[in-house]
Amino acid sequence: MPRTRKPFVAYLALWGCVSTGAVYVLIGVIALLSFFRLKDGGADEGSLMAFLQHYAAGRVLIGFLLLGMCSFIFWRFRDAFLDPQGYGRSARGIARRAILALSSLADILIAWYALQALRGHSIAAANGQPRPQRAAAGALLKATWGDRLLMTLGIITLLVAAGQVVYAFSKGYRARMRFNDLPRWKQRSIDWLAWTGHAARGVIVGIMGWFFFKAGHSRDVRHVVNTDKAFDFIGDHLGGALFIAVALGTVCFGIFFAAFGRYYDTGKRQASIVNRPA
Repeated sequence: MPRTRKPFVAYLALWGCVSTGAVYVLIGVIALLSFFRLKDGGADEGSLMAFLQHYAAGRVLIGFLLLGMCSFIFWRFRDAFLDPQGYGRSARGIARRAILALSSLADILIAWYALQALRGHSIAAANGQPRPQRAAAGALLKATWGDRLLMTLGIITLLVAAGQVVYAFSKGYRARMRFNDLPRWKQRSIDWLAWTGHAARGVIVGIMGWFFFKAGHSRDVRHVVNTDKAFDFIGDHLGGALFIAVALGTVCFGIFFAAFGRYYDTGKRQASIVNRPA
């Protein structure tokens, strides 16, 4: 029986998800290396690019990741515009499509860091210091309404963190994968990767959101943290065991992304049309 040829969007999803997954696997590994004092920080998206730019193989990897981020961004906006999931044009459907497009914001930021690193002008510090984030927060706080905007950003980030956990434990990812076609052991593995990965990412994003809010409330940019400093907060205040768990969970988050791209279902809309009652 001949194999069905995959549509182009399937390769966009695969490349984009593998690239995004690779970033988070590397961040988790760097966090573990930092915990065991084998590396001086750098468990952050921008810091990762700043670190890799100093090596020839690292620049090749940055190029691969940059193209993957572009694939991911194009794929997300394509799905939001063409609506292959069949969300529709109701208020709820438009909201879900908007969230789909906005879910690529982190990848846009990673792509920007990667582009700057390839140009040799990385704006991030390789040791994980949150210079770009604090500079941006400082620019906001110069405005009279900047503190309120920064607090609002913190609240939104906290909601995103909660959404990460809800998405995983409600198994929302299954609807966009060929999940039922997979053997049971793969289903269980993907569920486990999704739960541990999104829980870990939710912890990191939640810490970042809290400190965005705190920075706005106190009008002090020194409270702003990035992924690396969120890990530091866990290690300093919540214990080494949780640090290791979140770092390993971040690795799982990356592996889940790769699996999601591998088993992404491009035919959901057609299936829903075929099965729609007359």
